[in-house]
Amino acid sequence: MIKFVSDNEYGNLPGEHYSLLDKENEEVCKFGLVKQWEGCARAYFDFTSHSNSVAIARGIKRLLKERNPYYARIEATVRCDSEVDQRFATWLGFVTEGTMEGYDPVDHTSHLLMRYN
Repeated sequence: MIKFVSDNEYGNLPGEHYSLLDKENEEVCKFGLVKQWEGCARAYFDFTSHSNSVAIARGIKRLLKERNPYYARIEATVRCDSEVDQRFATWLGFVTEGTMEGYDPVDHTSHLLMRYN
């Protein structure tokens, strides 16, 4: 069982931020939706553990569905060299919208993904 706990660590960013806790109340993932503009948010996922990954994925997918009335479009970025992250994002309902060369600070190529709710 995964619990979502509101997390203010990213309090300076507009949107919703959560810590996902396992049954021992250990943090397994940070997840959030940073508001870009009205009706659009950028999702982020920061896994601290890959145990309970199916339960984590189901919890995030459920939360994305619950946010339906607030965000018509949710974006995310995934490095092109991370097949696991790409499969995870696809399972969550994201589709590739484009590719960005040298997107992050260390010059990785990333996919821009989006999900319409």
